Amino acid sequence: MGIKPLSSSLCSLQKVAVCLPLLLITFADASISAPDAAPVKRLKETRNCESCSLKAANLQSFYLQGANLSKADLSNSSLKNANLQGANLQSANLKNADLTGANLQGANLTGAQLQGAILKNAKIDDQTSLEKKWRSTWEMLNQPIAGKDFSNVDLRGVNLKGIDLSQSILEGANFSEADLSNAKLQKADLTRTNLQNATLFMANLQEAILRNASLQKANLRGSNLVKAQFNDAILTNANLRNTLSSDSNFTGATLSGVDLSNAIMTGCDMTGAKLDRAILNNAKLENCTLNGINFRGLNLGGVSFKGAILKDANLSQLNLSNLNLSGAKLSDANLSSANLSGADLSQADLSGANLQGANLREANLTQAILRNANLRGANLRDAKLDGAKLEEAQVR
Repeated sequence: MGIKPLSSSLCSLQKVAVCLPLLLITFADASISAPDAAPVKRLKETRNCESCSLKAANLQSFYLQGANLSKADLSNSSLKNANLQGANLQSANLKNADLTGANLQGANLTGAQLQGAILKNAKIDDQTSLEKKWRSTWEMLNQPIAGKDFSNVDLRGVNLKGIDLSQSILEGANFSEADLSNAKLQKADLTRTNLQNATLFMANLQEAILRNASLQKANLRGSNLVKAQFNDAILTNANLRNTLSSDSNFTGATLSGVDLSNAIMTGCDMTGAKLDRAILNNAKLENCTLNGINFRGLNLGGVSFKGAILKDANLSQLNLSNLNLSGAKLSDANLSSANLSGADLSQADLSGANLQGANLREANLTQAILRNANLRGANLRDAKLDGAKLEEAQVR
């Protein structure tokens, strides 16, 4: 046997060095997936896999008619277009399973866990044993339902992505932890509805009624909330980033800790709302009614209050530099020790406002109304006061 050249040996060693990690990864993957292979094979050959672990298994289009899958773990599995006619799925875990187009006619799903499962286009019949909650979910997804009455229905944790519930009556319904992403809910009655921890990403809630609804920690990012009614609703720690909610009603709503970053809320009525711990970065609150709101302690960076009504609002000691407050109604507002340097307060009504110790350096106060305003100790250096009305203002 000839001796291989040194260069050839080094080449081989280099290949081993490169391939070895890949081989280890391959073996690692095989060891991870191997435990699933036996139950899948057993199910396919015998259709009897009681209490089997089939988590995340690909069972798409499998023939499982009459199969015994009671107490099996089928969470995150794909059962698209599978034939489960007459199958025993009693107490099975089907959380987040994809049952799109699956045949569940005559199947026993008593006690099955279907939170997050996709039931769109699944086939069920009168012989399908299914709890009322999941049958209602199936009906919502597969039958014409717009405008129907689903008052007080319990749909906790259901997957209703893209559903059309426009103009439906959902008063008192429980949608906690449900997925309503891209749902159509315009003009729906959601009075007293429980939407805690629900996902409403990019949902259409235009002109929806959400009076006294519970939306704690709900995700409404990017949703359409135009003309929606949130009177006395609880939105504690909810995500309303990038929402469009012009002309919406938030009177008396609890918005503690709510994230309104980049939200467009022009023309909204937030009278009496609680905004403690709220995140308002770059939000547009133009022409909104914000009477009596306490903004103390909030970061108002980039917020536009153009034309907003802020009578009796508390904005003391806040950094309001360079903000747009043009045309805002700030009569009797508390702006003591606030930083308003470079702010646009042109044509703003500051009559009776407390501006004691405020920094108004380089602020635009053109044609602003400052009658009876308290300007003691205020810094007005380089401020624009052309046409400003300062009758009876207190400056010393």
